[in-house]
Amino acid sequence: MNDSFVLGAIVNLGFTKSAENSGQSTKSTTYGVQAFSRYYLSPEDAELGDEVPTGQFFMETNA
Repeated sequence: MNDSFVLGAIVNLGFTKSAENSGQSTKSTTYGVQAFSRYYLSPEDAELGDEVPTGQFFMETNA
């Protein structure tokens, strides 16, 4: 593995409840799992060493 590359997972959780209508409401729960990857670039790697002396850039993708 490269120190500039990261693989991970995201867990999405949610709960919604509608407004009551005649004493009744609708409730729902949502969930999901996503994979993501991120690649970090230093300013020198992006050829921005003179313009941005400090900091870090990254590219990210989710699936």
